[in-house]
Amino acid sequence: MKKPEDTVYGSIAIKAVKLIYDDRYSPENAWKIAVKGKEKGCPRAAFLGLCFGGFVVDVKDIKQTKLTKNGDYAVTAVNIISTHPDIPYSSMALWRAVGENFDNFPKTHNGQMHVVLALKNMEFLDI
Repeated sequence: MKKPEDTVYGSIAIKAVKLIYDDRYSPENAWKIAVKGKEKGCPRAAFLGLCFGGFVVDVKDIKQTKLTKNGDYAVTAVNIISTHPDIPYSSMALWRAVGENFDNFPKTHNGQMHVVLALKNMEFLDI
């Protein structure tokens, strides 16, 4: 099984954070540059939700926008991880834990948990 940071959207999230840090791009522009033809709304919304929620280390004072459901899922995942830091969540186990907090929840994630876990593993999350 791949590590989250080795998945498509995990590696894109890491590249986007590095663009924010190194080149001072906004989260939206950093994601747009990092994604390069692999555009997908769910991982993007998860990444932006973490940025707008203040969960990405040193990404502060950015324009707050209303979180989408995928942003909410990512923030919920971070809250679960911070509450239970000793549990080594897989992307599916984390997705199931997130789903316990929502009605009409999809059965599988669409890259959102790869974004969360990759940023966690690289210590880019402020938890």
